Amino acid sequence: MLCQGDWRPTPERIRLFEAQNYYVLTAANGFQDIVDWLPQPRCIGGMFAHPETVASARQSFPDKVVERFEGVGARFLRSLTQELPYGLHNAGLPFTATTPAALKTVDVVSVFSPVALKRGHLLIESLLAANVSAYVFSQSLGSNPELLTSFLAAVRNEGRQVEYLHYPFDPYALMRIDGRIVIDGRPIGANNSIVSAYLARARLFVHTSTTEGISNSVMEALMSDVPVLICDDIRGPLQGLSRQLPQCIYRAAPETAALVARITNLLAMPQSSGEVQRAFRNVIDPFEINRQVVRGVQVWFERHGLPWKGHCLGLFSGVQSKLNLANVEAEESYLGGHHIYPSAQEAMQCVSFQQQVAQTTGREDHQASLLAEFSFIQNLIQPKMAPAEVETPPSKDLALNQRIADLARHARLRQVLVIGAAATQRWQTMVEKLMQNPNNPQVHCLESALGRHDALVCQFGSRPDVCCYHASSVPLTAFPTEEMVTDFYQHQPDKLKDYPLEVVLQWLRGDIAEMATGSIEAEGIRQVLQATGGVPFDLVVIDGREFTGLAELQQVQGSKIVLLGCTRTFKNQRSMQLLAQDENYELLFTEPEVGNGYAGFVHKEFRRQGGLGQVA
Repeated sequence: MLCQGDWRPTPERIRLFEAQNYYVLTAANGFQDIVDWLPQPRCIGGMFAHPETVASARQSFPDKVVERFEGVGARFLRSLTQELPYGLHNAGLPFTATTPAALKTVDVVSVFSPVALKRGHLLIESLLAANVSAYVFSQSLGSNPELLTSFLAAVRNEGRQVEYLHYPFDPYALMRIDGRIVIDGRPIGANNSIVSAYLARARLFVHTSTTEGISNSVMEALMSDVPVLICDDIRGPLQGLSRQLPQCIYRAAPETAALVARITNLLAMPQSSGEVQRAFRNVIDPFEINRQVVRGVQVWFERHGLPWKGHCLGLFSGVQSKLNLANVEAEESYLGGHHIYPSAQEAMQCVSFQQQVAQTTGREDHQASLLAEFSFIQNLIQPKMAPAEVETPPSKDLALNQRIADLARHARLRQVLVIGAAATQRWQTMVEKLMQNPNNPQVHCLESALGRHDALVCQFGSRPDVCCYHASSVPLTAFPTEEMVTDFYQHQPDKLKDYPLEVVLQWLRGDIAEMATGSIEAEGIRQVLQATGGVPFDLVVIDGREFTGLAELQQVQGSKIVLLGCTRTFKNQRSMQLLAQDENYELLFTEPEVGNGYAGFVHKEFRRQGGLGQVA
């Protein structure tokens, strides 16, 4: 398996390799990868661009396969070895084929990540000013609200409009500017090979990045007989390669006017067929590099008495999409492994943005598909949808756990409602302790997320005294508006200030989008009350969705004991204030420094009657 240098040998990955009998080749342009990977028993070699790093690796790890190559990245080598299936998948010409000029139908192809160093604004401004047709792959554009807003503002500043289109069977929308420039912002794993297919029909590849190693897409462009245009201030190996290949890699000042002039000139004077590819292969022959790597690995296997089972290069991100690294289990399909995103939170933001596009364009089928993906990611990372809990002193954490356990075991309880039972281990332990209560309380666990509901059923489903409900606690009409959430964020955010406002609003939009589908029971608390015959609850835990805590409290106020989670976020900050002002309740405890804040209130009459039992 071939992996890129930015994937580190975490304990989960090392355990995965042992279980699945993988060996790893690494590919990177820097020294750090040698330090991290080569000492690992399952890493049998590394490939690096710098002569000094190769010399160091050979000295420190003489038994390892180490090759030097100039900028041929991991994805590019994988593309070479899998060219036939890629061609079949894309129903197009192999990207290494020299496409006749008559079949080149796209003026410019480019790629950029939505980060400042890649200078996406400069790229788009230049393409618009040059009046060219273009396909631009901007992986996961939409995963960062601030960057997306800035990008869209740059387009509007040019007096242009953005429209959206969906390909059949693909819920991710593409952005189209003035009908000539397509911005592909899908996740990188969704279209890793699509760039190669477009390059086969491109006349020019434009690369505005300021600093990086030699991009895989630059290599693919040169192999596809497509000239490359870079900016003068590029740093790293691509700077040196441009000097070796002046007839293939052109340069311009990092300014719109200079880039427009160069783009126009290069498109007006195309090179003869095969000229770029031949010049590139005279300097770098990726096929020969690939052969050297395979031969070196074969020798290593033979020397260590291991059977050689053929040649298969993978990419770590591709493996990640098929393997659940958290549980180290092989998965049957993409949906079931971790998504290929910088983080799960960015994944949710990207999908949430796409949901809005699907809703705006009236594509209910795509909206439903994206909602399913949103729910899947949400189930993977819960309870991280709420502001992340900070580390607290163990003594405070243990004291809170003990207090809640004492309540569960000793208070006089008959009917208990837990909203968000799977939110933390603390509440799951409480449910277990309730089973030790001599009053044999009936416990009702309410979860809106299907994955967490299923986990509760798996944990408690065999218990007749625990009922698990998959439902929203309150109807959509009880959700706050974006204006209400914005007002809270601007005046009393507390723990929410760790997150941009747009991210917080996306959480709200995601919850509302789920409710709008009608796929979930809308009034869970009312459903539980019907099951109990309307008997008031003796104990209620409110730690469910971020935006419904207050509405939930209003439906259960009068309960004998109320426990609140997230008292320092939107979820229950207002709930705590209302209970503190209610003359019928008194504060049982508060732990603002544990997680996002916890508090408990007891009805005064219940306490006077000795309802707390042995609890202090």
